[in-house]
Amino acid sequence: MKKLTIIPLAAMICGAAYGQGELTFENGSAAKVGIQNPAGSASVFPTKTSVPGVEIALFYQADPTGSAAPATFSFAPGNTALGNWTFFGTTTLSAAGGIFLGPNIDLAGITGGANAWIEIVAWNNSATTFAQALATSTLGGNSVAFSVATIDPTINPKPQDNLLTSNPAFTGVTMTPLVPEPTTLALGALGAASLLAFRRKK
Repeated sequence: MKKLTIIPLAAMICGAAYGQGELTFENGSAAKVGIQNPAGSASVFPTKTSVPGVEIALFYQADPTGSAAPATFSFAPGNTALGNWTFFGTTTLSAAGGIFLGPNIDLAGITGGANAWIEIVAWNNSATTFAQALATSTLGGNSVAFSVATIDPTINPKPQDNLLTSNPAFTGVTMTPLVPEPTTLALGALGAASLLAFRRKK
């Protein structure tokens, strides 16, 4: 059964009636979610059962006509500077390796039919909020920023939703081991030194 966490839910439900941009939250075989193989060989493509708890998150922002691609943010411990990116929510892997099959989604604040910049992020636990994922994941990765044309769901007959892979710039996400920021490592070292000094005094 597919799972989707929608944030903020109330705003998105209300906004759907006003023709907010809609697209399909899924990938394909040309844009898989993988895990970097430390041996340097091809990436491993996990499934829903082989690596339980993998979450795929979608972030978005408006794409005005002629705008340059926005800077992406790296999924790394302590990196909470999202800039203009909005966290939509998460979905999970399917039974096929590296594939996620989410539903059609409405992007709050994006006019139906307009383009939206998208960034896909993946991590290796069941956290469904960005803060939880940053605090507890050991693997993570993010895609490049790519633009996708949304559709207006109020049009009758309704057009077919665009997949994320309608833009060939989206080639997938590779999760790699997460390395704490230098400040985090420094604090950890300071804590260990303090504990050692305390034990010596005892």
